[in-house]
Amino acid sequence: MKMKRAWADYAQGAARQSVQTMVLNPNPILRLRTVCLHAAFVVGAFALCGCAQAGTGSVVTQGEPMDRSPPKGDARVEADRVAALVDSIADKLAAERPIDAVEPKAEPLHGPDITAQVLEERLLALASALRGPDQIEVRFVEQILGMSISNPETGKVVGTQGAVGQAVYDIGSEAPYEGGPFGNLRVMIREGATEQCELTYPSFARNLESMGYRPFPMPLYLEPGIEFVREFGDFSAIVTLHLDRRDSPRCIDKLDFILQDVKDGRLEN
Repeated sequence: MKMKRAWADYAQGAARQSVQTMVLNPNPILRLRTVCLHAAFVVGAFALCGCAQAGTGSVVTQGEPMDRSPPKGDARVEADRVAALVDSIADKLAAERPIDAVEPKAEPLHGPDITAQVLEERLLALASALRGPDQIEVRFVEQILGMSISNPETGKVVGTQGAVGQAVYDIGSEAPYEGGPFGNLRVMIREGATEQCELTYPSFARNLESMGYRPFPMPLYLEPGIEFVREFGDFSAIVTLHLDRRDSPRCIDKLDFILQDVKDGRLEN
């Protein structure tokens, strides 16, 4: 009887944790996976409850038929009780914390069609100007690039897309990392049908080094790329070039412009 009660308590605890995960976890895939896992534990607990009770019955005397089946209705009663508990916990948690609706991602703006030379000049101008928080502020970035990357009504950064040569540029619609104020900018170059390289690594890297940026190759377990770092007082300006290959790179596929407070972690030499 004690074993049956212990497994019944375990089943209730699993059900409670499953509901909490379902209500509080913002990731729907993780919610579903956790709920299914706990449901399997609950079913197994009920089965063991029946087996435990079957094993604690009266001693069978010789000549008596052995009945190993659990008493009918016990498992159903436990299941109904846990289901009622699940419903009550779900109602309570939903009332305490409503599930936030997922906001759809805003569509990027349509930017001007420019040449690869113009894009390279504007990106190098941004790298040259990046010295402190004012130079990574949205309005300043838009002025340097000569295009809008934020919604004029809300001021929220949504990015902009346009043609550059035979490829498509995408500025600011994705960030190198999430969270915090606008202190980073991502520029992606999606090559077209041809294999022409719109932004070439050798010339871009030479210009960065002439501005005082120092190159740091990315670790081997990451995608091919090089971080160029320049420090000004309390801040580090970082321009990361994501490349087509690790050895003898030719094309730049993506650029990240990041302003880092050195107190948050200085890059190692």
